[in-house]
Amino acid sequence: MRSADLIAQSKRVAAEAKAARTGATVRSTTTGRVSGTRSRSVAPAAVVRSTLNLTEQRVFHITHVDNLPGIIAAGALLADTAGAKPVVDISSADTREVRRETTVVHSGEGNDPVVADYVPFYATPDSLAWLGLRVGAVDPRLSAVARTSSPTDFVVLVSTVGTLDRDSIVVTDADAGDSGATFSESPDDAERRLRRMIEQSIDAANSEDPVLIHDLTVRSAEVLVHGSVPFESITLIGVGNSRARDAVRAALDGVAHAPKVSVYPPWFAKN
Repeated sequence: MRSADLIAQSKRVAAEAKAARTGATVRSTTTGRVSGTRSRSVAPAAVVRSTLNLTEQRVFHITHVDNLPGIIAAGALLADTAGAKPVVDISSADTREVRRETTVVHSGEGNDPVVADYVPFYATPDSLAWLGLRVGAVDPRLSAVARTSSPTDFVVLVSTVGTLDRDSIVVTDADAGDSGATFSESPDDAERRLRRMIEQSIDAANSEDPVLIHDLTVRSAEVLVHGSVPFESITLIGVGNSRARDAVRAALDGVAHAPKVSVYPPWFAKN
């Protein structure tokens, strides 16, 4: 599949995922917490623009539970080009190809880094790609096995901006494989972009303005980390049910760094 076709289909999937989400009674915010029972996002009262601490902002990496032992053995989340060998590959072959060809930095000198050189995180546990997987959208970005897996077959690895290598972070304003995506150009730019997106999502959660409410930038954005992310940077592992919790705890048995494992069904809900 050509890159342009993959991107066009991905955009249609994002629209499907958004439609599937309409009518949900609870939605998590960019902090990954749930508050209130209205059908749109509700920001926790403690999270307001004036008190936003970007270093404590959570970021979220989605993977299949069967990939966790390999991550633990490697001691890190590895980028595609850094040797990642997932047992269950969430990405389709076309997605891998697009990300290996999409340049992040255009220096004009050759050997510029590509998206596949980075470990992808989302800025919210309610990202459109993850939502599409949960609701069963036919998304060309996803492998066949990912599309046929239950949401509870996946785990959410949580870190924070402050625990990541600041100089290795790149922030996008859309799916990193999208030809229209733009990339931050410096660590300061990455922080500005991320802060702006989070503040916009907070504004949307507290607004009746339909333009703000339906701003999906933060749900499409990616936080990319070059090369690898040490497993010690993972502070929490979210799972969908007790079976997944037990599997994760078994994988962590005897490991020096064992993040907290929490069952949190809203992150895995289909609506």
